[in-house]
Amino acid sequence: ILYQDRTGECLKRTGASVALTSISNVTAFFMAALIPIPALRAFSLQAAVVVVFNFAMVLLIFPAILSMDLYRRRDRRLDIFCCFSSPCVSRVIQIEPQAYLDSNDNTRYSPQPPYSNHSFAHETQITMQSTVQLRTEYDPRTQSYYTTAEPLSEISVQPTLSTPHDSSSQTPEGTSSTRDLLTQFSESGLLCPEPSCSKWTLSAFAEKYYAPFLLKPKVKVAVIFFFLALLSISLYGTTRVRDGLDLTDIVPRETREYDFIAAQFKYFSFYNMYVVTQKTDYPRSQRLLYDLHKSFANVKYVLLEGNNQLPKMWLHYFRDWLQVRAAEPIEYAQFPFYLNGLRETSDFVEAIEK
Repeated sequence: ILYQDRTGECLKRTGASVALTSISNVTAFFMAALIPIPALRAFSLQAAVVVVFNFAMVLLIFPAILSMDLYRRRDRRLDIFCCFSSPCVSRVIQIEPQAYLDSNDNTRYSPQPPYSNHSFAHETQITMQSTVQLRTEYDPRTQSYYTTAEPLSEISVQPTLSTPHDSSSQTPEGTSSTRDLLTQFSESGLLCPEPSCSKWTLSAFAEKYYAPFLLKPKVKVAVIFFFLALLSISLYGTTRVRDGLDLTDIVPRETREYDFIAAQFKYFSFYNMYVVTQKTDYPRSQRLLYDLHKSFANVKYVLLEGNNQLPKMWLHYFRDWLQVRAAEPIEYAQFPFYLNGLRETSDFVEAIEK
């Protein structure tokens, strides 16, 4: 793929999925902004705007950066210090054919033994065809492309027949074949001097420092223990999570509402106390309810009224509404409420009649 077409090919293969994902997220956040909750609406609008700008960055700025990096590679410049270029050019390793004897891979002709009385001698015809396959590789350390040649050989053996005269006169000498028919020039002529700044590239850092450091046994063990410790802390943190959210978590920051709620929690963090009872005989347990209410006065952080009295509970207001006169303790225990002293108001008479 040409340099001019690589970025377009990348966008053609991945642009559709990126576009669908971004459009789906933007649509979801804008639909969530329809919910009539100020904090949720503000969050949804902000998230939608962020996704829109992120989508624009992916379509416009990110491909431009990739194109610039492609031109940097074409000019053989370093990744971090782009002002420096590698002196190593794209090299083709020169090769020349050379047939030589290989002791490990050979096929020798064995002549006919002298004690043979056959009128025809056996000969073996060896045919060898050699081809060269070129392969281009990119070396990130030197920012260069290298073309190497790999030899491929094919050997075919075909037996033939000949007369004794021909056999004696055309007996082939011992020959050999090898698959490595191509040799390179001396490596000293292929070495390319590298600038001193080439070791400060990301590829050199990953090759010489980062990868060897991670492959050390001690580092592997340390990484495993660090992961287990982080997992343990995370599991413990899940047990400390409370149900629900504070008001400061859902109110937008740097607003008057947030400052008010934060100051209220910091300096005026008081709230009502509730006692939940189930299947209680309230008419016969009024004295217990009063005693329970008075016991809250002994709590250290309970806020009292101006007369150092506890705020009234629902039973006080209910008795005030009934306007029940004070009774003796014995009569109070036997008869929780008295109708003496009640005013004949319209609402009370209607309640009695119903």
